[in-house]
Amino acid sequence: MLTHVSLTVTLESQADAELARAVERSQRFGPDPGAGSSTAGPGTTASDGGSTDSGTAGSGDGTAGATAMPSPPTGSPSAPPGPPDFVLAPGQGEYALGAVIVDGSVVQGGWVDAAGQSHSLTDADAEALRNVRVDEPRNLRLGIGSYRVLAHERSDGSIVVVGVSREQSQRTLLRLDLTLGGVGLAALLLAALAGTLAVRRSLRPLEDVARVADSVAEQDLATGESSTTRVGRTIAQGTDEVGRVAHALNTMLDNVDDALETRRRSEEQLSRFVADASHELRTPLTVMGGYLDMIDPGDPEQARGALDRVCAQTRRMSALVEDLLLLARLEKAEPVAPEIVDLGELALDLVTDAQVAATDHVFLVELGEGDEGDLEVLAVRSHVERILVNLLSNASKHTPAGTTVTVDLRPEPHAVHLIVRDDGPGMEPEFLARIFDRFSRADAARSSRRDGEGTSGLGMALVKALAEASGGDVTVTAEPGAGTAVTVTLPRVRPVRRA
Repeated sequence: MLTHVSLTVTLESQADAELARAVERSQRFGPDPGAGSSTAGPGTTASDGGSTDSGTAGSGDGTAGATAMPSPPTGSPSAPPGPPDFVLAPGQGEYALGAVIVDGSVVQGGWVDAAGQSHSLTDADAEALRNVRVDEPRNLRLGIGSYRVLAHERSDGSIVVVGVSREQSQRTLLRLDLTLGGVGLAALLLAALAGTLAVRRSLRPLEDVARVADSVAEQDLATGESSTTRVGRTIAQGTDEVGRVAHALNTMLDNVDDALETRRRSEEQLSRFVADASHELRTPLTVMGGYLDMIDPGDPEQARGALDRVCAQTRRMSALVEDLLLLARLEKAEPVAPEIVDLGELALDLVTDAQVAATDHVFLVELGEGDEGDLEVLAVRSHVERILVNLLSNASKHTPAGTTVTVDLRPEPHAVHLIVRDDGPGMEPEFLARIFDRFSRADAARSSRRDGEGTSGLGMALVKALAEASGGDVTVTAEPGAGTAVTVTLPRVRPVRRA
């Protein structure tokens, strides 16, 4: 719009300058006394009250390629004679227009086409020029086209009206408008396309969020199936609203998966507990039933022996169920309150008890060098006690008489190593690989107890679970014929920096 207005002002300024030059040229010519039969320039004719034959305008060699103006209407007898002399003088532009007004009447008036042919004005055009105000340029729509005209009063009182055609400038403005319109439309289309692409690009992360949400909605969470679909990390790490929604959705899905995993583990633990209990309780229950069937009311001694065996199997089942329940609680990772435990004092007490229980074995305690308190660990006392009891019990059960069992305590800067080793027959690599599995047992000869009762196979599984619950770890090294060493690592109360 501004370009159109600016160009219009420029073109009108140029037209006004041309009008001023035309007025200046007209000053060299006085009023034409022969207004009724003015003589046209070379090669042109003008007749009273009419115009030259329009065919003549197109017959000259100079007309080739010129843009023809509309053919002028045939003048009436009262039409003004042909153009004034200053219109026909050299130096005038194409379609120059001029008129002379004397006492309010147009005494001369006409225009020259591109071929140099002169034409008289019609009465309507003459009347329009007669009403032009002096020294006020204006645009007029005449019968011969659009003109910009200027009236000027001579010193003798006559008024000269000059005009230049606006057709060329209007075509220029039209081309400009079409060009600007086309460019503007193209720019609008490009802007719309770019805006569409930008909007789609900005909405693409939201589409990913919607896709993930739809995927989760289609899953049957009742089956416990977790969702592996997540919004991309790049989107979820964004700081805008979409990024925050994506991060929240991923976090929610992670929480749902954790809840489903927790439920799955609980169900597996319950199922395994039931399976383990039913499997391990079947044998003692069968034994108990057999002993009860063997009771003879007439033989008190035999009945007393059978009842003793039933009581032993009852104690075995009770211990087995307690161990299974303890494992289940440890697997649930229930919070515990650790305390300071002196491994040296505890080891001496439990080794003494083990020596009394297994008099055919030799039990020793080795305390590593260090200051007082170096053997203190941060753990649950009952857990550590159960760990050491199980390891001493296993060593006495699975080694022949005369075997030496040593409890070695070695303090380190951040932990204390509790090592229980024996010089017994060791174990096979195949059994060592599954030693921490539930109900894992060595061969029958090494697993049988002196009282005829077998082991439950939960001892090492409990040792590992109890150590991990206190923030420790368990490792086992063994070779056939070279003995076995179980190392339990527990965190110290006060870490020590060595120089």
